[in-house]
Parts: sequence; C-alpha cells; structure tokens
Amino acid sequence: MKYLASLYVILIFSLILNPAPAKAAPAAGLESTGGTDLRLIVRYRAGVTAAEIKAVRKQLGARAPVGALPALNAETIQASGRDGFIRPSEIGAAVIGIEPDYPVSVTVTPNDPYFAQAWGLARVQAPAAWDVTTGDSDVKIAILDTGIDTGHTDLSSKIIVSKNFTDSPTADDVYGHGTHVAGIAAAATGNGTGVASLGYDATLMNVKIINDKGAGYHSAIAQGIIWAADNGASVINLSMGGNAASTVLQEAVSYAWDKGVVIVAAAGNNGKTTPSYPAYYPEAIAVAATDGNDKLYSFSNRGDWVDVAAPGSAYSTVKGNGYGTMNGTSMASPYVAGLAGLLFTLAADENGDGKTNDEVRAAIEAGAEEVGTNDIGHGRINAYRSAQALKSAVPAPAAGKVSGSVKDAAGEAIAGATVSDGTRAATADDAGSYVLSGIPPGSYTLTAAASGYQAAARRLTFNPGQTLASNFILDPEPQQTAALHASQNATGGADVFYGGNWRAQTFTPAESFMVTRVRLPLVKEGGPAGDIIVSIRLTDAAGRPAGSDLASGRIKASMVAASWAEVWYDFDLGSGLSLAAGRRYAIVWRAPDADAAGPLYFLFDDGGAYGGGRLMAGSGGPDWDDMTPSWDAAFQVWGVRQDGR
Repeated sequence: MKYLASLYVILIFSLILNPAPAKAAPAAGLESTGGTDLRLIVRYRAGVTAAEIKAVRKQLGARAPVGALPALNAETIQASGRDGFIRPSEIGAAVIGIEPDYPVSVTVTPNDPYFAQAWGLARVQAPAAWDVTTGDSDVKIAILDTGIDTGHTDLSSKIIVSKNFTDSPTADDVYGHGTHVAGIAAAATGNGTGVASLGYDATLMNVKIINDKGAGYHSAIAQGIIWAADNGASVINLSMGGNAASTVLQEAVSYAWDKGVVIVAAAGNNGKTTPSYPAYYPEAIAVAATDGNDKLYSFSNRGDWVDVAAPGSAYSTVKGNGYGTMNGTSMASPYVAGLAGLLFTLAADENGDGKTNDEVRAAIEAGAEEVGTNDIGHGRINAYRSAQALKSAVPAPAAGKVSGSVKDAAGEAIAGATVSDGTRAATADDAGSYVLSGIPPGSYTLTAAASGYQAAARRLTFNPGQTLASNFILDPEPQQTAALHASQNATGGADVFYGGNWRAQTFTPAESFMVTRVRLPLVKEGGPAGDIIVSIRLTDAAGRPAGSDLASGRIKASMVAASWAEVWYDFDLGSGLSLAAGRRYAIVWRAPDADAAGPLYFLFDDGGAYGGGRLMAGSGGPDWDDMTPSWDAAFQVWGVRQDGR
C-alpha cells in the first residue's frame, strides 16, 4: 500500500505536478485528476484548540473553511495562492498533515448496444444465490456517486435516505452516473417491472459526492464514507478511482471498515496495473471488469492488488425513469456491492470481533471463479458459491428437547402414550416417562394422546439447545350413553386425503340420538397445513353425501402424530345434532390446506364389519364415486340417546 511519501505540500499545484492518468478505451467511471483549485485538507493533532485552528488558517491564507471531517480531526480549506513548499512543521505543532484536496471528475461513455442486457446476473449465478437468500431490507448499500434519480420506478421504494455533500441544490442524479450504479446494486427486484439487481431486498442510501457537472473532491468522498458508516450502512460502493493517494481518504476507508462496513471500489479504467485509489487501500475490495467471455476488459485495471472481478457491463436504471447499458469498472463494483448486501444476511461473527464484514469479504473472495482473470488476486465473483460458503459455515442452531411424564388423574402412568410436536413423536415407557429430542428453535404445540383418554395439548417455545419439562395428565374419555358404532381395530389398511380429495363413510342409526362427537384414527406425513374438518351430512337416494354440513368439528392438522400407531382424534360437534333412527347419514372428512407433500391418512376398519356402510371418495361437489365398498373406514360416533336412557 502506498501513502503520500512527502510531508511537503505545494500550495500552487498543476497538471504537471499531479498528472491525470491516461485514459484507455472509453469507459464509464469516475477519474481523479489534478487541478489548480487551491483546496487543502488539513489534519490536526488531537486536542487542538479553536485558537490554534484559526492561526493555521491564517498562515495558509485560508479565506474560509470549506468542509469539516470531525471523525478524522480534519477540515478542508480554500487557500490563497502562494509559491513554494510549506512543511507542516513550519505551521506549528497543531498540524500533523496537509494534502491537496484532489478534484474528482466523471467520464461516461454512451450505452453500448453490443452487450446483452442481462448476461451479468446469470453469469454470477444470481438466481441460484437468491434461492439461498434474497437479502434483507435492513441491509443498507450506500451509493457514493452523482446522486440517484429518486423518482425512478425501480429505485424510489428502495431509497431510504439521501445526503448531499456537493454544491448542487439537489441530491438527485442530474449528471447521470449514480442512478445506473444504484440499479445494479439494489434496484427493486421481483416487482414485475424494469430490471433485477443482485442485492434484491437490500435498501439504498443515496450519498451525493459528485456535483451536477461531474466534479467533486477527495474531501467530499471522505465525508460521504464517514457519514454512511455512522448512519448504518452495511456496504459502501465507490464507483470511482484515480492515481492520487490521500491519507484522509485512506483514514475514511479504515474508519468505515472498523465500523463493520464492506467497502467496494472500482479498480479503474486505464487498462494498467497502476494502483487506483481508493480501491488500492487494503480495507477496500478492488473490482476489475470482465466481459461476456469471462475475460478482463482491455480498459480494466489489473494486478495482484485487484481483489475480484465482476461483469463490467450492465443494463440498468438511468436517470429520467429509463433504462440503458453502460460499461466499465464503475458497473462491476456495484455487482460486488449487491453481493455483499446478500451475504450480510448469512454471515456469522466467527472470529468474535463483533462484526461480520470480514466474513462477508472472505466469502466473496472464496466464492470467486478463476476464469480468465489470472492477473488479479482472485477470480470473477460467483454469488451462489459465496452464499453457499457462508451458509455451510454457519452451524445449525442447537436442537432442544422436552421431557416429562404422561399420567392419569390418579397419578398412574399411561404407558404407550404418544407425545408429539407435530413433526417428532415420543412414546411413554412403563413409568409414563418420555423424552422428545431434536427440536429446532421455535414455538410448537405439544400434544399427548393415548387410547381411551382425551388428548391434551400445550404451547412451548424452545430457544437453541434449551431443555424443557412438561408433564401431562390425561382424562378418560367421557362415558357416553350411546355409541352408535365403534371400530376399535383399524388394522385393515390406510388411505390418503388432502386438498380437494374428500372422503365419506355412511352409517344408519339404529335409534334416534343426539350426536356430539365423531372420532377418527389418523396419521400424517410431513407437515400438513390448516385444519382437518369432519362433518355429518344427509345422503341422497343413491346413498351418497348430499347437501351442506349439518354439523361439523375441526382440529389442527399439526396435532396429528406422524407415528403409524393407531391414535384416535376427537371432533366435537358443538351443541350436537339430532339423528333419526333408520335414516342414512354420511361422515365426511377433508383437509383443504394439506397437500401431497404433507398428506393425512385415515385407517380402515378391520374387515369392514359394519353392515350397510359405504366408504366413498369425492371432490366435495355433487359427484361421489364408490371407493372400496367391501371396506369401511374406522370411525366412532358418540352421542346421547334422546329417549333419556
């Protein structure tokens, strides 16, 4: 890394003393140049007094301070002309350094129709990375540039703050560079319009440091970096570069890095190995530009000081609510900034320094592909590989467990009772004890069930690795005065139901009674969503379910155990339903929100002993098909005889 080698400052400097870098092939970019404007950045020692600062300004012929950099104990002044050299030591102990406030200007090339509009995102495997993470709106990407078109359809919803460090009256992009850069990094994505961005859900900070004529100063860049870091930026993009080093700019980059920010900077468009600043500073990720063949563009700077490469051409947002293509390292840099924004949602503080910017940077570099980029430090970025590297590096949160007992009201153990969280299940031993393990962090409904007892449920929340205790007391099933049909053995088989697949079992009461509950033996696979609904309907002349529900009850599908043990579940019918003796009814059950990935199963009656019943399938409409007339579904109908006996 290089710093200003001399403690001497020329108060009158020219293009001869500070030559602008020669331009290679025309490309979009921000280039630092020399100039004759007498602006200086003065760095003061800690504890300097206002009187000392005033004396320094007088010695340097400062008409007025132009801007302040309090985080670096520095200020920018407008000095009067003077020939010769001045050592900081000649000014006094109050000053530790003086440097020119180098001008920065913008060079932009017209849109290049040769480049395909969206090859960059596909090349870096952005869609695959989005399957891992689409980022988070809490991740802020600061675009330090010519401003952003804040009214652009693809950007307005993403911009959370604007700040202007120029003499322009607006923070909007009048010049026409920052809008294009911002769209590459974090344009609205998945909104059905415009372009997609690598940063996807990340938000934007619009920090204008280049004025409406495309000109600015190192001091404005430093101010913008410090302001963005102090105001919550996770990533700072600097699509600019030049051959003039600056201690103040270096200190600003270090300041942001120390606050946990990833700093991304364009490597420059001179086609040389000459360092470009601020990309050359070690805390910045220096980005070269590759073409559609994964080769470095001829205009792109290169060398072992360049960290990674990214597509150097992009079809992106432009001012005036439009879209267009630009090329240059200015376009490559926001690809990397957008990737950094994605990775912040995956990174963990592995080294315990309280920040994750080092882990994000390491993942960007580790995921890069060594394609046609041998003459830079790493290869061309691959968003998916970087995301996978971080995802695999983050250990899964420790699983929790719950233990306890399942007993009856007298304190007797209920051996064989099942306890389930909806996905995992445990069986109580002879002492009624159970242990349910492997529970990821989250909230779950824990259900204890046993044959002949009413199920009991409670809600528990598990932190990573937490062990909880939960004891269940189950009440016996209520003694009913009438049970029209009870199929205690349901070992004849099982069949599936979910979504639009309804099932029905008909039955004919031998006597009139008030039905209050229907019981079914059920099993689940996966994690079926929503409710299981059981209802009673009339039947038509053909014996098929007809009309609407006369009464219904429901339970959560998540309450059903995944074990293939026979477990019965109660569906209470509210105030009940009067059934007439000798009339045929249908029990109908369905799970509208379950699907093939998370289905439910009902069990058959052992041997189909119930006479006159029919098991049918349908879609809930008027048509029901015979399913297996020789088999009946296992079910129980409980109620109260209406004659009072």
